[in-house]
Amino acid sequence: MSSGIPAGTNGHNIVNNNPPVISPAQMAENLRKGLKPDGSKYPRSMRKTMKATTAEEIRLGELRRGQGKQEVSEDEADLIKLSESESSHSSTPDNQPEYLLSRMLKAPSPRSRKKAESKIMKKIFGKKRCSRSLLSSSSSSSESDVPMNKRRKPIVEEDINIEMNEITGWHPRLKKLANLGEYIPLSMYLNTTHQEMLRQNNNVPLRTGLGEKSRKKQLLDVAKYQDEGALTSEEWREAMENQVAFYLDAGQVEQAERWDKHRTWFTGQPTFITDFRILLKMDIDLRQLYVWQPFVFNAKRYRTKYDQMKLDDSNQQVKDALKGMQEERDRLHWYEPSCRQPPNQVTSASDTSSPKTARIRPSYRSFRDERPKKAFVCLACS
Repeated sequence: MSSGIPAGTNGHNIVNNNPPVISPAQMAENLRKGLKPDGSKYPRSMRKTMKATTAEEIRLGELRRGQGKQEVSEDEADLIKLSESESSHSSTPDNQPEYLLSRMLKAPSPRSRKKAESKIMKKIFGKKRCSRSLLSSSSSSSESDVPMNKRRKPIVEEDINIEMNEITGWHPRLKKLANLGEYIPLSMYLNTTHQEMLRQNNNVPLRTGLGEKSRKKQLLDVAKYQDEGALTSEEWREAMENQVAFYLDAGQVEQAERWDKHRTWFTGQPTFITDFRILLKMDIDLRQLYVWQPFVFNAKRYRTKYDQMKLDDSNQQVKDALKGMQEERDRLHWYEPSCRQPPNQVTSASDTSSPKTARIRPSYRSFRDERPKKAFVCLACS
């Protein structure tokens, strides 16, 4: 070819297998400028580190030469002469941490890196302790070399700031109680109770229970919250609606539908307000029963139980009324009826004119009357 390029090289010149020999002075100049042997530049971060490293080596050579501890070689002397004007600038304290950082990255072990890191922090901030986060960006390349058992665990702070004006979810302790099949009082589903548990976060009251294979476990202590026996009709409605939403959130759709039928039957009774005390007791009995037996809604069974509880409540009211009357009668008449005296009986002749004010002789005898009377004997007659 006219261009002088041999055939078979695809248009490229033949690579020179014998590159020219570069003198140490030229190599030092290239390193100082951050140039490769072919004239191209190294990456900017690498150039900065190379420049600082070269300047530090020159400064150390001058120190050794001045103290006479070590003879300076010819190559080192050339480096000193070539970078004499640069040495004063590169030996400033601002460039020393960069050199120490490069030495830290080249350290052979985690312990050496730790010492180099401590040294560079003292150079920058003195003897004051400083956070290691300032070197996180520089030492990211060396973190992969640190064994897993030597790395520090990152500190993660969870945000537990919860808005109390909104229902943000159910407490995990309550969910665990439901998954274990424990009895949950209806008052635990109130909005006030739910917000109180969210404020307590991980400090909710706990109790020790028995789990599988008689193993002890920590469960939510529901006795520390509002008593479900003191709920009002409005609170009962609110708690039942939240219970249905609780099971829907847990993914138990069939259970939620059964409890919704349970709620609808109670609220559909014409006497829900007047007989709420009876209905509340019936609801508690059924909820406790469903812990041990499968929950199957049956409207006929509910009606039968409601009629029976109304009858039992009426009988109990009659018994309580009779008992109260008997206690009042005993309070007014503290003595036994068999010992009573007729109201017109008098005890003395002075009371004959006023039979209404006559005294009633008591049914008991005094201690004095029970003693035997002494007979008086005349000594003259005897």
